[in-house]
Amino acid sequence: MRFLLRLIGFILLLTALSCSEEKKEDVSSNFSPEGRAIMEKENLSDEQISNLKLVEIDYSKAPSEMRAIAYKIFLRQSLTQPDLKALGENINKSFPERKPNGLYRYGRTLLVTAVENQNLDAVNALLEAGADPYVSTDPNNESEQIRSWNFLYLAMKQEGQKLPDSDYFDKTYANQLLQLYLKHGGDPNYRWPDGQSLLEFTVGDNFEGFKILLQAGADPWKRGEQDTPLAVQCVTLMRKPSCIQYLAENGYYDKTPENYMYDMIDAATNELEAGARTDPEEVGQSYSEYGRYADAVKLLLQRSHYPLGEGSTLYRLLYVESGTYRKKLQEKRDGN
Repeated sequence: MRFLLRLIGFILLLTALSCSEEKKEDVSSNFSPEGRAIMEKENLSDEQISNLKLVEIDYSKAPSEMRAIAYKIFLRQSLTQPDLKALGENINKSFPERKPNGLYRYGRTLLVTAVENQNLDAVNALLEAGADPYVSTDPNNESEQIRSWNFLYLAMKQEGQKLPDSDYFDKTYANQLLQLYLKHGGDPNYRWPDGQSLLEFTVGDNFEGFKILLQAGADPWKRGEQDTPLAVQCVTLMRKPSCIQYLAENGYYDKTPENYMYDMIDAATNELEAGARTDPEEVGQSYSEYGRYADAVKLLLQRSHYPLGEGSTLYRLLYVESGTYRKKLQEKRDGN
């Protein structure tokens, strides 16, 4: 009886192994000869096999030498400058497959493939070889928005795990890509066709990226065709205390034009009056932002040397009733 059970177990094991091999053969049959060779040589996980298939789709119409580079990026193999420069204009091209196997795929340049495969060495090598970080990844797409997508846009969209006790995500990888972009002469004041600047892209959820760009020479007072400078928007629209404080500490408000001071004073007055009327219970921990915003505005006024009148509402909110927000929040915490 024991022998029979062992025999049955052995047969089941052989059957499972056979099915597994058949499954691998079925999967590999959907790949090109180059893809099958990679699968035979490398011990790929299911996720890696899926990613390899996407690389094949993205470069199915590309020249063979370009496809070979894409495989190297996927495998994290070294890219040589002679091989990359030999690609010529193809280093910036994409070959969108509109509906491969029912899957809609946007275009991918080699830079974007390197980003998606978390391959910083490849990104560095491609930029060094002259790959254009601004070229559209899908230049013939019907959507104007999608036509504006490029390496820089997709790089800044990268995010890791959600940060503890925060609504934001880890942007370490995005900032590593940003630093490579700047290292190779990228413009810290770059704007997309819709007018949004790279600096504006970071200010919402990537404070470290915001600082990296400023340190590289980004100008928060630089305007597009019809927009308000970011230094003003941080006070009037975005209401970002950390950004206001950083700009003030580094002298960006030292010579603020008077017309913009009026706009910022009006916005700060309205914001802090709203805070004085708000019940902390209604907004939870975010209520403390009012206090941080007030501190940042005070620093801005100090650095700009603006003569805020003692009879103004903002003066009262900042200096006479300066503890309003913290006091109300503390009372709620104490249960009073």
